[in-house]
Amino acid sequence: NLKSLEVERSNGRVVQSLQWTMINRDQRSSADNNLQIPELLRTPAALLQTVNYVEENILVLLDVPPQTSSHSSFQPRLFLSSKDILSVYLFVFDRYRMVHKDLCLQPALRNTSSIQRVQVLERIVRAFVYLDWYMCHTDSINGREGEGEGVWKEYGGVHRTHHLEQLGNLLKTLMIWYAESRDSQSDDYGDTALSHVDEFVGY
Repeated sequence: NLKSLEVERSNGRVVQSLQWTMINRDQRSSADNNLQIPELLRTPAALLQTVNYVEENILVLLDVPPQTSSHSSFQPRLFLSSKDILSVYLFVFDRYRMVHKDLCLQPALRNTSSIQRVQVLERIVRAFVYLDWYMCHTDSINGREGEGEGVWKEYGGVHRTHHLEQLGNLLKTLMIWYAESRDSQSDDYGDTALSHVDEFVGY
């Protein structure tokens, strides 16, 4: 069940779908769909790669610069229709929810993986904060006000409610992990994991 954002294209035509372009979609645990099988969970390192890919290849479609690059060197992409903007947003929302689930299903180990876990979640929270602003203001930025079919008409109701609820869940998880970092016996682990705590407490 590939989405258009998970296939490689050339001159507008699908060339092939690549393993590295496919991102695990959001799922619920059930009797016949156990999400807690260790070998099926993506590691924090793998999830960091996922976030890198989303930032560098998908979020840039909404003029969101990758968090690993300089904003001064960032070049916005093509102008998108309201429908395309909503499609990109919903794709990112769905895939990032599953990244959050994969992170939460893994044991809290006091090692590099746990530091990466915090770093991944921080970048997702930043993306969610920016995306809410973008979806609320892109119509006025791009001169769509008054059209009646803009992004806000679709996003401003149930989508935004779900978005803010998920942002709250992300921040709640992050605050728990920050607390675990403070209680850690390893000063290096605590200092590294808490390096951006003031920013996220502010959200």
